[in-house]
Amino acid sequence: LESASGEEMRQVAASLRGSVWLAAHSPYAHHLLEHLLHHLGIEDTSFIAEELKGGGRELALNEFGSSVLCQLLLFSTHDPSTEQLIEEVLSGDTTAVCHHKHAHKVALAILEHGSPRQRSQICVSLRGEVPRSSRHRFAAQVVAEALLHGAAEDSHSLAVAVVCKPGAVTSLACHCFGVQVVRSLLRLPRISGAVLQELNTNGHKVKKDKFGAEIMMEIGLHAGGCNALALCGGA
Repeated sequence: LESASGEEMRQVAASLRGSVWLAAHSPYAHHLLEHLLHHLGIEDTSFIAEELKGGGRELALNEFGSSVLCQLLLFSTHDPSTEQLIEEVLSGDTTAVCHHKHAHKVALAILEHGSPRQRSQICVSLRGEVPRSSRHRFAAQVVAEALLHGAAEDSHSLAVAVVCKPGAVTSLACHCFGVQVVRSLLRLPRISGAVLQELNTNGHKVKKDKFGAEIMMEIGLHAGGCNALALCGGA
């Protein structure tokens, strides 16, 4: 399809009507759906989301279906059928979506392209299980992105939930997955000072860890921390 004309791609799209569910689960045909979404307008591809309605949650848990959902979020976010699919993904246990091998990618796409209400739902669900999620292989990525892409108050509430327990920042900075959450915290003006203060206070411990040493080097605390703390007003 790389060299196909618009009319030829519309013919391919027409031939897929009635078979979208099968195509979305195929290791090969799902690429075709994504190509059509990328190159054709919503008027020619709205049938894709329409045919997938009712199976949003199942799609999110599937390796190939989750990829199609991410592309739908990118290219047809405001299509009513896409919106319904995302509502289906977030129905029930939203935290489980963030922890799933494939579904967490959909959660990341929602944080970037979804509606404010959908992004807020992810932030709220994560807030309830911050300690576990911040150290989880997949969910930590979602926490890190939610801190940056959530609405201001949702992001701040989530950040407070992360740092409220004494020593939490130090522990996350020394964790292979948690360290990405700390990186996001450091980009939030309302919370970065407190994060820097804890890292500086516990620098002797953090620097002994592989991941901790890396983040200390990144923020300039490897040599005592004065410069980084000064940038944040002394925190």
